[in-house]
Amino acid sequence: MIHEGPNQTPEQLREHSAQYSVPFSVVMDAEHSIARRAGATKTPEVFVFDGDGAILYQGRIDNLHQGFGKKRAAVSREDLRIALREMDSGASISVPRTETVGCSIQLK
Repeated sequence: MIHEGPNQTPEQLREHSAQYSVPFSVVMDAEHSIARRAGATKTPEVFVFDGDGAILYQGRIDNLHQGFGKKRAAVSREDLRIALREMDSGASISVPRTETVGCSIQLK
């Protein structure tokens, strides 16, 4: 996971990871070099790359947020999970791009 908040301390990253039960390492992209290269515009925004660096999936994790500040009662589509399962099975990703709802990344 790549965090774009340039003012976050390592302790704040650990707290954020714990709060959201993030099961993997988190690195800081304070200069937004990774966000810029991937084309990220909002947070959270997910990218799945192949071994050559091509984007296979870009978008939301799931459809919990239907608009900025508007949550559904429950998730009805887990877009990232579906994309990863399709990729793992060798199939093409059926929905390779979804609209992301989140805060805009103010690129440096």
